[in-house]
Amino acid sequence: MPEAQSPRGRLILVSNRLPIIVREEQGEPSVELASGGLATGLSGPHRESQGRWIGWPGTQSSDGTLAPQVRELLDGRGMTGIPLTEEEYDRYYMQVANRSLWPLFHYFTDRVHFQPGDWEIYERVNRRFAEATAAEAKPGDRVFIQDFHLMLVPAMLRALRPDLTIGFFLHIPFPSSEILRIFPKRRQILEGLLGADVIGFHTLDYTRHFRSSVRRVLGLETSAHGVEFGGREVRLMAQPLGIDAPAWQVPSTEPAIAAELLKLTEAAAGRRIILGVERLDYTKGIPERLQAFQRLLERRPEWVEKVMMIQIAVPSRIAAEEYAGLSDQAHLLAGEINSRFGRPGLQPLHYQFRGVPKETLIALYRMADVALVTPLRDGLNLVAKEFVAARTADDGVLVLSEFAGAAQELGEALHVNPFDPDSIEEAMERGLEMGAAEQAQHMAPMRERVQTQDVHAWTAACLGALNDVRRRRSPRAFLGDEAAKSSETFHGSNKRLLFLDYDGTLAPFCAHPDQATPSPRLLE
Repeated sequence: MPEAQSPRGRLILVSNRLPIIVREEQGEPSVELASGGLATGLSGPHRESQGRWIGWPGTQSSDGTLAPQVRELLDGRGMTGIPLTEEEYDRYYMQVANRSLWPLFHYFTDRVHFQPGDWEIYERVNRRFAEATAAEAKPGDRVFIQDFHLMLVPAMLRALRPDLTIGFFLHIPFPSSEILRIFPKRRQILEGLLGADVIGFHTLDYTRHFRSSVRRVLGLETSAHGVEFGGREVRLMAQPLGIDAPAWQVPSTEPAIAAELLKLTEAAAGRRIILGVERLDYTKGIPERLQAFQRLLERRPEWVEKVMMIQIAVPSRIAAEEYAGLSDQAHLLAGEINSRFGRPGLQPLHYQFRGVPKETLIALYRMADVALVTPLRDGLNLVAKEFVAARTADDGVLVLSEFAGAAQELGEALHVNPFDPDSIEEAMERGLEMGAAEQAQHMAPMRERVQTQDVHAWTAACLGALNDVRRRRSPRAFLGDEAAKSSETFHGSNKRLLFLDYDGTLAPFCAHPDQATPSPRLLE
């Protein structure tokens, strides 16, 4: 470990996936940087601090090693790759992360599949990440760990490197204590997270759920700001992730955008547009959304020729059985709607099971009269923010699930219960009939908020919290002349009053404050 501490400290980022795409052309690997999301907000501080980004590069290996060429390419970009075998990828990522933690944290307890052997692999991979981070970090560095794949890393890293300032951010919901307590490894999850100095969530509800779980599962006292654990104060913060708003504000006159807008205008043929854009996942509520559209057409048949719905369902984990069944269900619903209400030359529902280019998304967001963002449960949901950011005026209507984290930030949207198709259908109808003045009343404050509370504001808040912890941990040393002057004043005084802290000074830190008692030696 280097002895000299960096005056500023580098930023060490740790995530399941590195923000890259590894390609191979003519037998030679190449690395392409990914854009958007966390990469947009964190790449600047990562680069400016000459830090490292640690994560899996997206390639599996039979022997658990990275090809030397890939390692060299990553190193040149300030990245460290964590190798995973095919078995590790399946059991750590597909089984524990996606089939245990993902459904549990999204309240789909009937979909939770847990195998102790898979958890052992999850622990092994988390330890590999922790060891790589401990080896890479220098004294004074700040470590920022991302998401539910790596919830054991903070405590593992704390044990290896107690000198580091460690932050963790959870990008999915944190469930209520009643849900978390179902999970066999609930204590390990909580203690793993409490290895961090700062734990971030998207909403205050998630911080409240975390505090409740800490009290009920670990028996620890908590406050509105944090948890006392292991002689440290672990700070809890709520900071919703923003988007890169300017990236969605490309002028409509740009050739690629203009071409997409023209295609949509021709396809709509004067009809109003209802838009849904989601990854195909059982948490996103796509079947419920299609059922609500079907109810609208049943109850208001005059809308059949006046409105069209476009639902983009981006393929996701299609190899998993539950996702294949979801895809079949959505396709059947789409076919039923079009067979019942369509006719030659008129298709009310355009269901697209594919990803679409960003230029197409921007055009869709701008052309849509109503955006349906109705997940059954979502940590935040950036689609809602993208729709708002892409608008060129204060028009359009956002229908947003009350169970999306973004609902707490976008209070002007039309909030709905996604489990109630009537609620969604009524909001669709209201949105289609809403006048321009009311649309502006709802949209204008959301546009301003999305533009100011962007991904860079999120980054600044999270790293600011880490910097605060780091500053508090760095004791202010007396300079030579200050120490001499203080000593002279102290010894020359007739009366002296000493102020001493209690916890951590006269008595050791304890999980419960009432257990912090002075030792017999101190009392003597």
